[in-house]
Amino acid sequence: MARHLLIAATLLGLTAAPPPLQAQTACGSRDRIVERLAEKYGEQHRGSGLQDPSRLVEVWISQSTGTWTLLFTRADGLACIAASGSNWLDYPPRLAAAGVDS
Repeated sequence: MARHLLIAATLLGLTAAPPPLQAQTACGSRDRIVERLAEKYGEQHRGSGLQDPSRLVEVWISQSTGTWTLLFTRADGLACIAASGSNWLDYPPRLAAAGVDS
C-alpha cells in the first residue's frame, strides 16, 4: 500500500512540475518580433546562420543598452526567441588569430 501511495505522489508531483523551458519560448511572426526588438530594446540584426535547411539562427543586439536576443526563424516565417540577456560584449574580429593578416 505504501508503495502505491509513493508512486501516486510521484506522478502527481510530475504533473505539477512547470513545463520545460522550450515550452515557455515566445514565438510569433518574425516581422512582428524584430519590429519589437528594434522599437522596445533598440536591438539590431548583427549576424545569422543556418542551423539546418529550414531554420535560421539570428543574433540581435543593442550597442547602447547591451541587450541581446537569440532568435530562431523557420522557413514559414514563424520566429521564436530562444534566449535573451544583457551585458553583451561585442569584440572585433580576430583575423590574425586565424592566420590572416589584419
